[in-house]
Amino acid sequence: MPKMPSESASETDPYVARLMRRLDRYNCRTEFNRLIALGVRKEELLRRLICLAAYSPKLEPRKPSERMARHYAGTLRETARLLEKLSSHYYGYLLSGSDWRQTLQLPHLLREYADRLENWPGSIEARWQPVRTTAMCQLVWCVKNDTGQYHDALVAPLIAALIFEGKSYAEAFKQWRNRHTSDIDTLGPLNVLPHIPRPPHKLR
Repeated sequence: MPKMPSESASETDPYVARLMRRLDRYNCRTEFNRLIALGVRKEELLRRLICLAAYSPKLEPRKPSERMARHYAGTLRETARLLEKLSSHYYGYLLSGSDWRQTLQLPHLLREYADRLENWPGSIEARWQPVRTTAMCQLVWCVKNDTGQYHDALVAPLIAALIFEGKSYAEAFKQWRNRHTSDIDTLGPLNVLPHIPRPPHKLR
């Protein structure tokens, strides 16, 4: 993730101007101003909102495929069999070196890793979106850090305007925040934004 942009996010910035027009389109300027009045730092809020506005699903990392996982798991198991074959050779002990106990454990460890690798794709949620999650966590944490409260009723419309084309998001956002409490605490304080290219994508 890149460092937080150091330049000021002033309202003369064309991206800020587009962002504000976007908020006006979905009648969210009141929520924005209310957060500022409650103590949220305007520049920090603008940065995070611009980041959300620049979000695209294409920025999300590709989920590993089951075919790829099976292929590499098979390679690991073949390596484990090869190590066992070499170790069983009459002079195999010469390959162990000073860490011979660890060497003898390698086939077992490789097979355990292969088992985890095969289950890897299934352990990732189908709609896993780490880039969007990070961007939302950064915004939510900023509001909570500056005001002491989450202010769901003000934050949800802003996210809806920038990601969900203004569709109602209040109840879904509350559920999302409850599920991602630990992510908000972990990702929010970091002085980074999600990996979204700068300058951001053109705001609609």
